Amino acid sequence: MNDKTDPIEPAAPISAANATVEPVVQPPASASTAKTGGVARSSAIFSAMTLLSRLAGFARDVVISAALGASAGPAADAYNTALNFPNLFRRIFAEGAFAAAFVPAYAKTLKTEGEAVADQVATDALAAVAAVTVVLTIVAQLTMPWLMTVINIGFLDDPARFKLAVILTQITMPYLPCMAVASLLSGVLNARGRFIVSGAYPILLNLIMLAAVIPAQGDQIGAAYAASWAVLVAGVAQAGLCWWAARKAGANIRLTTGASAEAADRLLGEVGLAGREEALPLRLSLGQQRRLAFARALAAEPELLLMDEPFVSLDPARVDEMLGLTARLLATRDTATVIVTHSRAEAERLASRIVTVGGAPATIIADAPS
Repeated sequence: MNDKTDPIEPAAPISAANATVEPVVQPPASASTAKTGGVARSSAIFSAMTLLSRLAGFARDVVISAALGASAGPAADAYNTALNFPNLFRRIFAEGAFAAAFVPAYAKTLKTEGEAVADQVATDALAAVAAVTVVLTIVAQLTMPWLMTVINIGFLDDPARFKLAVILTQITMPYLPCMAVASLLSGVLNARGRFIVSGAYPILLNLIMLAAVIPAQGDQIGAAYAASWAVLVAGVAQAGLCWWAARKAGANIRLTTGASAEAADRLLGEVGLAGREEALPLRLSLGQQRRLAFARALAAEPELLLMDEPFVSLDPARVDEMLGLTARLLATRDTATVIVTHSRAEAERLASRIVTVGGAPATIIADAPS
């Protein structure tokens, strides 16, 4: 597995040094020397990280081969199928055409239009690639029994092998959106001159898989499950590491609700959080966190809004404020709202219709206008 077509080892991220085409001019000697030194430094970092990753990948392959055995049993074949299928799409979204298009666009925008515009480009790209890969993952997981008949039709002769391959591939499929996000953020890091994390994050996969498979030695099926779950955990860890590193590098990349920046600012003002756009949720009070959650829900412009005990744990003064705010905002929107509460007073203040349930199992006791 651990060759140039390794089905799970991510390829080296595209370097920002190759992302833009510079005008043909003769720079001063000092600038040329600095640029050469920068390229040499980034190349050395990537080379060192890639070497470490390949060594860790070799150790991973040796351990997994020993744990799963050859193809005599179902474990090895099912595991290899579980890696190859998400890898097929990973080459498109994480290290193929998408990465080749995104990295130069981000690097050029960063250089010509500044960080704010470049980060908006990255935010839009992140939203697009995350949405596409998540939908693709869910569809693949739901239809995997049928897809497996196309991927490996030979497994139909061995029901145990077929079933194991279906389950393991369903487990590993979420690695695809994780890898796509990590690859995009790695490109952001390269464009900003941060190479260590973007070069080192693939090592996490190998280390996590080793930690998962080594204790499962002697049980081929158990080792196959451990390796597959490790792929999923590693994907989350890699995406999380790259996200942290990108934020640390100053990139303001966000997961968006689909609302424009102007609409988000307006909503924050409506819920009383104007000026707190950059505040982390943990730095907000409990009441402010509830206001923020309400704004996020309204940003999606839902046709139906479900609020489950929205005012629990708040002191009476904050409850009164939130009741007034909720009534005011809902009155200006055409959104059907269902509020679950144990407080009759809250229901009477907000609802046009009150349904009372009770008993075990729960049954409707009363249903009348408020």
